[in-house]
Amino acid sequence: MADLRVYIDSKYDVSESVIIPIKLEDSVSQAAVKLSLDLMRVSGLPELDGAHISVRQGKRLWFFGHIFVIKRKDRVINITAYDPLLYLVKNKDDFYFKKGTTTRKAIDTICRRAGIKPKLLPAGKYTHRQTLDYRADKYDSYYSVLASLLTEDKKKTKKSYWIRYDNGLKVYERSRPKNVPVLSEGITDAQVERSNEDRKNYVRARNRERRADGIAKSASSIKKYGRLSTYIKSDATNDADARREAKKALDRQNRSKVTRSFRHVATSGTQRFFSGDYAYIKSKDDLIAHGYYFDNVKYEIYPNHVVMDADAVVSTSLPSISYEKPDVQKKQDGLGNTTESIKGIRLKFSKGWVATAYNPALGGINGTGTTASGNKFKTKRSIAVDPKLIPMGSVVYIKCRAKPEYSGIYLAEDIGGAIKGKRIDMGLPAKESIPFGRRDVEISILEKGLGRADARQKAGEWDKIRSHYKVRIQNGKTSPSKSNKAFVRPMSGGWMGRKQFKTPAGHFGIDILIDRAKTGKVRLHPVADGTVTRSGWSTSYGWVVYIVHSVNGQTWESVYAHIHAKPKVKVGQKVTVNTTIGYVGNTGWSDWPHLHFELHRGRWTYSKSHAVNPHTYINF
Repeated sequence: MADLRVYIDSKYDVSESVIIPIKLEDSVSQAAVKLSLDLMRVSGLPELDGAHISVRQGKRLWFFGHIFVIKRKDRVINITAYDPLLYLVKNKDDFYFKKGTTTRKAIDTICRRAGIKPKLLPAGKYTHRQTLDYRADKYDSYYSVLASLLTEDKKKTKKSYWIRYDNGLKVYERSRPKNVPVLSEGITDAQVERSNEDRKNYVRARNRERRADGIAKSASSIKKYGRLSTYIKSDATNDADARREAKKALDRQNRSKVTRSFRHVATSGTQRFFSGDYAYIKSKDDLIAHGYYFDNVKYEIYPNHVVMDADAVVSTSLPSISYEKPDVQKKQDGLGNTTESIKGIRLKFSKGWVATAYNPALGGINGTGTTASGNKFKTKRSIAVDPKLIPMGSVVYIKCRAKPEYSGIYLAEDIGGAIKGKRIDMGLPAKESIPFGRRDVEISILEKGLGRADARQKAGEWDKIRSHYKVRIQNGKTSPSKSNKAFVRPMSGGWMGRKQFKTPAGHFGIDILIDRAKTGKVRLHPVADGTVTRSGWSTSYGWVVYIVHSVNGQTWESVYAHIHAKPKVKVGQKVTVNTTIGYVGNTGWSDWPHLHFELHRGRWTYSKSHAVNPHTYINF
């Protein structure tokens, strides 16, 4: 085949069996290049399933990848192969990058897990200022994680990147070349198509957690094409920012999609183009005459010439995927141990609300038992609201100080003729509705609803939704950001790592290890002001100090064990966070210098029944 060679596993030359042309295709949306070719069935062919395949022409490597699909018909074998970037698309897993990780380091981690050699990574050393906890339930592939990393990088550096496989993964800054290639000779079949199928003229941007909601719409476009709406997840923290984000999205999406396509026939030695490359394209009829990026590139390779079909687009980029924090967050200690916690939520109440109770058995909602959203009425879930203030489908927390047993999480799934303004009807058991009477309540909207359909969907998943918010509310009450004001770290810097609470079972504290050379040199101090209740020797704890604290009316007791020598404090002594207790040691039942630290919500007991996880209350 005149210098066009095809190899299986780098050593079997099957070029003479190939039926031309050899086809390649790639696109912006699909990271990997796809190869399709037909082989004549001949004796001596190697095993094809999962084998490497490469296509070369002189010094040019047209393709290298793995065979994934084999079809046999008569004497012809059809092969489909993909370059190694397919492993970014097909693999899915969690990724956890600590605060301070560079984009370059994170992509290197993804490559190595995917088994792809990183050949050229971003030259910049942008450091992410937050922990990035990517969960497989939100990011469907390694490729989406990589795209998100580059999206976050772009937000700060304003640089756009592109990826490609060329004997290894290359991530390079996308920019127009200084010497722009010109395609004019050999351009045929130029076409221009205008479509409004993807037009959006009504955009809603929303951040449920921050309760930020913004809408942007084009009245003229809606009048002309009808309403074409979309919804985007927003990072906005208030309604004004959400509206601006919706407006930007509207500007991008409220337009016709213009598709330009062409065919280019050239000799085998001409420049090869991939999706994302840039060139000046000029057809003979001037239907296409401008600088464009390539997308949906398809090649047919012959021994002496190539045929390229491609779309010409004004702009193109990798998928823009913003990082989204998971509700369930991972935390990692210095020893690599990982725990998970559900992100807390703090309630912000609106006062001035009045609540009454209703039940279908008493004639409410026409006695049918079906709410305005179409859901079946359910006690201690259903509430009737004014949708102008609380949208249908909203998840709300109601605080009733006079009747705290009715405080809790409810679903806005009904309306009523008398329910106007700051008035709600709470669905309660029939025998409890009349005694409930008329009560002053406070309302906190946990999640704004999207209407009746949203209410129906949430009713079907209510047990899961209610449990989720109960945990988040509880975690919000004891979140580290609040507790950090009361407790500080029990020792100065210099530790090597920490062992987790209750690991192993029965270990009701945490162990903070230090370098052996620093034994007796790392200072210990109380986590809060308090009074020493015990200071002395214990067979298991070695030299140990107990301190009782009173924080916001709550009694706490902290324990500091394996101190290097006799403690510096005595029983009954008043201490502050600046008082030196002693120094980290290796006394008692210990085989390495460390601090065994316990925190008890209440007084210390022999059964450790009041022990809590210090990580929850102290920012280590």
